[in-house]
Amino acid sequence: MQHPHSHLRRIRHLNIFLLLLLYLSQIKAWRPCPELSPALRLPCRCNVVPFASTGQLGAVAMDCDRVVFHGEAPQLPYGAPIVSYSQRYSGQQVLPSQSFGTLKLPIEELDLSNNLIRRIPEKSFLGLKESLTELRLANNLLGDSLNPIFSTAEFHPLKNLKTLDLSGNKIKSIEEGLLKGCADLKDFYVDRNCLSEVPTNSLNGPNALRHLSLRHNHISKFKL
Repeated sequence: MQHPHSHLRRIRHLNIFLLLLLYLSQIKAWRPCPELSPALRLPCRCNVVPFASTGQLGAVAMDCDRVVFHGEAPQLPYGAPIVSYSQRYSGQQVLPSQSFGTLKLPIEELDLSNNLIRRIPEKSFLGLKESLTELRLANNLLGDSLNPIFSTAEFHPLKNLKTLDLSGNKIKSIEEGLLKGCADLKDFYVDRNCLSEVPTNSLNGPNALRHLSLRHNHISKFKL
C-alpha cells in the first residue's frame, strides 16, 4: 500500500508544477525544460501548448530529440500534463510508451521516428489508449525480422488514434486486422517500405480512412 505522505507529496509537486505552467503560459516559446519547471530536470526542450480537448494553455510539449537516457524512458513527474513527446535520432531501441502509461501522462502525440526500434512489446500503448491521437514510428526497423509479415495487436486499443506513421521500416507485408479497433484513424503512412501490393485486407478497422500514403514501395499493380 502506498504511504499517504508519499501521495500527498505527489499532489503537492503536481500543484506547484501546474502553477508554474499557468505563470509561463503567456510566454509561448521553446526553452530548456528545467526553466519551465524544476520537476523537469532533463536535457530536453519544452513549450507550453493548448490542451486539444479545451484549447486552453497549460499543457506541455516535450522535445527530447537526440537525447539518450540511461533507462528506456526519462524520469518524468507523475501526472504531469505532458501531451506531446518526441525522442527522435536517439538510438532508442525500446518503446517507452508503457512507462509513460504508468505515470498517468495524457500524451496525445508520440514521435519516436528515426530510431532503432525492431518490435512493439506487449501492452506498449495500453496506458495511452484513451489519450493517444498521433503515433509516429517512421524510419525504424519494425519490418527487419525473420517474419515477412509485420504483425502486432498493440494498435488495437488505440480507439482515438487519428494518425499512424510506419514509413521507412522495411515492411514487406502487413497482417490483416492490424488496425482493428482504430475506428477513428484518418491518416496512415507506410511510405518507403518494401510492399509489393496495396495492403487492402490490412485496412479493416478505421471507419473513415481519408489518407493512405504508399509512396516509394515496390507496388507494380493494383488489385481491385
